[in-house]
Amino acid sequence: MASHSNSIVVDAPRAKVFEYVNDPRTLSDWMIGIEEIRNVRGAGEGQQYDWTFKMAGLSLRGQSVVVDYLQDVGACHQGIGMIHSLWTHRCEDTAEGTKLTIDVEYTLPFFVLGRLAESATVRRNDRNINTSLKRLKEIVEPETGGDPEGHAKFTRSSLRTLAERLKLCSPKTVGRLLRGMKYSLRTNVKRLTGKPHPHRDRQY
Repeated sequence: MASHSNSIVVDAPRAKVFEYVNDPRTLSDWMIGIEEIRNVRGAGEGQQYDWTFKMAGLSLRGQSVVVDYLQDVGACHQGIGMIHSLWTHRCEDTAEGTKLTIDVEYTLPFFVLGRLAESATVRRNDRNINTSLKRLKEIVEPETGGDPEGHAKFTRSSLRTLAERLKLCSPKTVGRLLRGMKYSLRTNVKRLTGKPHPHRDRQY
């Protein structure tokens, strides 16, 4: 069984990083090798989904189930099929943002690849995981805005733009997911600076 572990710091709230990395429907946007995610069922612990993963030029199919889930902290996705795998995600608060750590254990499909391809495939997979983390950082960071000392946060892209990038069914679905993550639409708000001056309306 091959294994890999790596971390990256994402300048975004922990809840947002956790929600994004654990949503199967976003995997094809940042995870190298994922060709298709389909039949997503449920949420949190017990969630299931089917996938097609490309490795060494081969399209391999399987299914994953979330076997452990702690909101905004960590989750474990167990995969079975042509690749058996265990993906564990952990999110921690740091002074620079959210530290995301991904631990992966997986078996190589030797019945297809052959023993000679083992070391080369493992090295390529390690590089792909590292690159995938950088892609995730590039996607998540620019979308978050708000008051760093407060609780208000918003996304800089429109719901339609996010729906196209995330490949979700509609902008309404994206809006519902963002509300669940305590995001709001960015609007101009008039600020009151205090009572008006008593001579404000005085005629000259």
